[in-house]
Amino acid sequence: MTFRFLRLVTSALVVSSVAAACSSKAPATDAYVSAQVIGGPNCLVEDQGLFLIGSDTTDGGGISSNPTRVQTGTNQGGTVTITCSVKASGSNYNIELSALLDSQQAGAGGSLTITGTVDSTMGAQSDISATFVGGGNTYEESDCSISYPANPPGGPVQPGRIWGSISCPNATEAGKVTSSGQAVSCQLSALFVFENCAT
Repeated sequence: MTFRFLRLVTSALVVSSVAAACSSKAPATDAYVSAQVIGGPNCLVEDQGLFLIGSDTTDGGGISSNPTRVQTGTNQGGTVTITCSVKASGSNYNIELSALLDSQQAGAGGSLTITGTVDSTMGAQSDISATFVGGGNTYEESDCSISYPANPPGGPVQPGRIWGSISCPNATEAGKVTSSGQAVSCQLSALFVFENCAT
């Protein structure tokens, strides 16, 4: 009887441990992105919003204390897909951020991909690579800068999350030229929040 009782207790503990592990699943990755094309002398489009994932009360004029973030699978005029990693590397952080709004409506979707290394305090950190897609165009630059317009509890960047603003003053469209034969380039920017990223 004692042996059977111990077996029952052991089985109950195993079931309890499995249930606890399932209930403590990591929170889903989420993000807010507000991307704009600002134009420029060799840009073929006017200043305009490029795409929006999530929402904020600032309407692109900064990041509030609690912008609305959305997860992969959210329908926002198209399906949202979020992937990201923010990994500590000494006193810096290696970031890989991607947000996609896949819409079937012409010009309604877009995406932003950012890679590079930042620290937790400096503004205008450079040598950041970014690709913006929106309005039927693709813009790329390898010398963008990231700053921190908001300071949430715990700071703007820590393992698994980053709140920031990216500026790419000379993002080019591959293969496109102006009527005068110059390479097409535009100024692009985005406000972004990525949370619950890989660490």
